[in-house]
Amino acid sequence: MDGPLENISLGLPLSFQDFMLIIILVVVAVALRFIFSWLLTNIAKRGVISQGTRILVTRIVDIVIAVMILIGVVGIVTASLVPYVVVFVIAILSLLLFYNEVREFSAYINIQLMRLKRNPWVEVYLPGIDKPLTCRILDI
Repeated sequence: MDGPLENISLGLPLSFQDFMLIIILVVVAVALRFIFSWLLTNIAKRGVISQGTRILVTRIVDIVIAVMILIGVVGIVTASLVPYVVVFVIAILSLLLFYNEVREFSAYINIQLMRLKRNPWVEVYLPGIDKPLTCRILDI
């Protein structure tokens, strides 16, 4: 099976080595997903993060893994820089469009990971207000 395999939908030749690279890429990506899932589950069981945060981060990891597989496969099959440029532009646009949501989520994660032992008071900086608000976190 050393000859080229024909990709019927695209008409691109796919050698056995390319096919093996794609399989290795998928196996590594799936293994990384299970490692991250196991790590997040253990952190959630210890009470460091909530179950909702674990689910959300797992979904983000799933999306990143799927994009990684797609970029890898397209890069192996086409050997072109165009897919990477397109993905980079989409990532920048997504970051610009969802900047506030990403910022709120990162603040939420930081609050969950904070250990409030000696000083349970937190300073909150709001736009348009010069002084920070000092408050206590009662529930997350």
